[in-house]
Amino acid sequence: MYQREITYNGKTQCLSYWAKEYGISNTAFSYWFYDYGIDVAIELACMDRSSRQVYKSKLRGFEVKGNPELPKHDPVQHFVDNLTQSLKAEGYTDTEIEREVIRRWAA
Repeated sequence: MYQREITYNGKTQCLSYWAKEYGISNTAFSYWFYDYGIDVAIELACMDRSSRQVYKSKLRGFEVKGNPELPKHDPVQHFVDNLTQSLKAEGYTDTEIEREVIRRWAA
């Protein structure tokens, strides 16, 4: 089966790898990609659920009461936070986590 390669910020990979990188299901990420494009799909993947709902409502043109502020997208911080949380759950020490973040980011 052919998998479409998508390039974002100089990095090229298929949709399922983008979804996996941001910890989102392939189905949700695919919908976001085909509805809004890669920029917005990645932005949505970095938000918590409530912020995501507000953002999608704004994209669809709905008025959002109170005009809440949306978090700014920082893919590097998102990657580091997710990796740190996963490694802590696996019992890594802070020093091991630091080394692993550097190793995986450099890859």
